[in-house]
Amino acid sequence: MRLKDEDENLRKTIANLESLKPIYNVIKARFNNEDIRSVISRYDKLENYVTEFSIKNNELEDRIKELKEEIVKADGKLEHNEFKFREEEGKRNKIITNFRREIEQRDLSLKEIKNFEHDYYDLFNKVTDLYLHFAGKIHVWDGNNKFNLKPDLHDPIQMIDAMLRMIEITTPNDI
Repeated sequence: MRLKDEDENLRKTIANLESLKPIYNVIKARFNNEDIRSVISRYDKLENYVTEFSIKNNELEDRIKELKEEIVKADGKLEHNEFKFREEEGKRNKIITNFRREIEQRDLSLKEIKNFEHDYYDLFNKVTDLYLHFAGKIHVWDGNNKFNLKPDLHDPIQMIDAMLRMIEITTPNDI
């Protein structure tokens, strides 16, 4: 029995080897000046290259994943920075708008002040003219000043007060 088992194992091995014969013939035809050991050595080298390149390929794919993750992070950071920039730009524009409004208000205030000054000088000149007219009528400068008015008044309020006293002092009998 043992011989039968060995014989059967031998026949299986031969059948397996015979199935490899066409491959052997193709290899022999392709590499006709080389023996099978050198072909196997070349195959081993090629297999080593494939293994190395496979490892490098896996490393590069891992690196690509890392770079994609970095890109996603950088995009997120960029969007965040862009949002901050737009937010700051909005604040800056608001400040500029408020500043311009304030300048316009100050310009209006300055215009109002200039208009007030102009109106004040016009009124001052009119009051002065009126005072001089009154003072001339009651002879303030020629010594016949019966109302004791000072002829050198410079303040329009004093002038108006003096004219009011002149009007009060003047009675129908004085006229």
